[in-house]
Amino acid sequence: MRSDIERIRFGERLSEAGRVALAARIQFGSVEIVPCARTLLVDGVEATIGGRAFDLLLLLLEAKGGIVPKEEIVRRVWPTVTVIDSNVKVQVSLLRRALGLERWRLKTISGRGWLLVADHPASAVQPPLQSERWQGADRPLIIVVETHPSARDCVMRAMSDLATSCAGVTRLSLL
Repeated sequence: MRSDIERIRFGERLSEAGRVALAARIQFGSVEIVPCARTLLVDGVEATIGGRAFDLLLLLLEAKGGIVPKEEIVRRVWPTVTVIDSNVKVQVSLLRRALGLERWRLKTISGRGWLLVADHPASAVQPPLQSERWQGADRPLIIVVETHPSARDCVMRAMSDLATSCAGVTRLSLL
């Protein structure tokens, strides 16, 4: 069974939920996407991208900020064709170019895949005032870092610096 994004690509009828979700315009920053019209607007100007790059964009949007592995991209963007790794990298590059100043939103997660940042992090999280006590001080702050063990000291120093800038943090552990 095909997803609604695959159905758009192959010109098939969408489910009711798919029609409602894809009829709307998706907007973040200066980027606006009209999935049903397969249109990408950057700063109100239509950006020209190919079908594969647009399919990649829709797939990343569908993931809602999650990492999309290369294998899934190949399976969903090139469902009937055998492709090499460089095809994915070329489409990511073309999509970044089309996004212009918003290219920072398309992140490469080394060894894992790609993700699309739809909301600006500064608008979602505001740093606490130095005089305010951290609201979560009564709950543990747990951060899991998937990294090489040799990077542990560097991450621990950065987290220690962060902890000292947050009033009320009394204990820091790196798992």
